[in-house]
Amino acid sequence: MEALSPVIAVLGPLFGEHVYLLLFVALFLAGESIFLPAVYLALAGKLDLKVVVMLTLSANILSDLVSYGIGHYVPEERLRRFVGQRISRGMDAIQEFFVNHRLKVVFGSKFVYGTRTVAHILSGAFRTPFMPYLAVNILSNVILSGALTGLAIGTKSSVETLSQSVYSAQIAFLIFVVLVVTGHFLIGRIISRTWSR
Repeated sequence: MEALSPVIAVLGPLFGEHVYLLLFVALFLAGESIFLPAVYLALAGKLDLKVVVMLTLSANILSDLVSYGIGHYVPEERLRRFVGQRISRGMDAIQEFFVNHRLKVVFGSKFVYGTRTVAHILSGAFRTPFMPYLAVNILSNVILSGALTGLAIGTKSSVETLSQSVYSAQIAFLIFVVLVVTGHFLIGRIISRTWSR
């Protein structure tokens, strides 16, 4: 945990009381890649864990709603030009699957790195009913945030019981991040193979 002291010493005076506003903006733009370090800082006692989780839920849901709105309100031909020919052909290929399984895709996209924004734009473009979409989106955000927070808390306690050294904390956190990224990648590969059949 002490490995973060230099980072906090530099960032603390720069952002001071605006740290949570900055965190919200970063979470809105980058999602879970910012959430994991923020939870780690909260577990180190530098941020309030409840505030970090609430900001994450708010930022992710708002970001997803913006993506849904883009898909819903931007004309389809402009959207296809924006995403390019390759993705546009992909939209044609998955439209029937998406329309039949749209809420499952919205839920699953939260757990597969790199699919979230596309799934929410497609939800808007293919006119997913808003209230069921919103309910599934909130549920998936709560489950993911809870799971990642639980994993981080588990990692922190196991690190503290192994050793108080900085080296052990860095290794444990690195392993945690590698496992999360690997899990996202593997699930993404499985889903992409399923969709390509």
